[in-house]
Amino acid sequence: MHLKTILFLALLLPISIFGQLDNSDCCEKRHIETTGTAERLVQPNEIILELTLKERLKGKSSESIEEQKKSLIKGLKEIGVNENDIQLKNQISDFRNVIIKDGVLDRVEILVKVKTAVETAKVFQLADELNVSHTHIKSTSHSNMDQIRKEVRIDAIKVAKEKVDYLLEAVGEEAGKPIEITEQNVSYGLTSNVRAEYLTRNVVSQSVGVDKYQVADDINFQKIKVTYTYYVKYEIE
Repeated sequence: MHLKTILFLALLLPISIFGQLDNSDCCEKRHIETTGTAERLVQPNEIILELTLKERLKGKSSESIEEQKKSLIKGLKEIGVNENDIQLKNQISDFRNVIIKDGVLDRVEILVKVKTAVETAKVFQLADELNVSHTHIKSTSHSNMDQIRKEVRIDAIKVAKEKVDYLLEAVGEEAGKPIEITEQNVSYGLTSNVRAEYLTRNVVSQSVGVDKYQVADDINFQKIKVTYTYYVKYEIE
């Protein structure tokens, strides 16, 4: 073989190889794309309340925050709140650290954890009775929320896969391996409107009995809605 012919073939070889590689990249496998959504309604069982105590005048004398705090803690225990579920905001083990303003005790914020809307309503009435400066629901959640989120994610992907299967079955095809799975919309909606329920429906009433606070059993929080959506892309065999 002549030298010129050899050189010509050597130059053609890499061009031919690269041409084949480029051709394979542009020929994407047949695929199907869809989404799957799953949601779950969860009844909250971890409600964090924040109560603010401020030093105030009581007649000609002032009622110290320390006095208010003792009365509040005593009242909380009487309505069934566990002492371990009562703590000073930003304080882990005790109530010694308080907010100081101009060298005098200004205010203290106490966090109380309860499990139900009924318990929440009882705390609100106690706070009203003791003239607590301000009470509000700081957050609502569920003690097993991480596991619930995991299960809803799995359900969403299963919904997407089921959709892929029946759509391909309708045209006589089958799904292959997943090419892409992407989490899209995440929704974690919750409502903490028990205060309005308590005030408008008057579900809490005082009595002279052993249980000082009687609460209607049907009062409840709206459920937390946990929603996940996944985009999936599957090969078509």
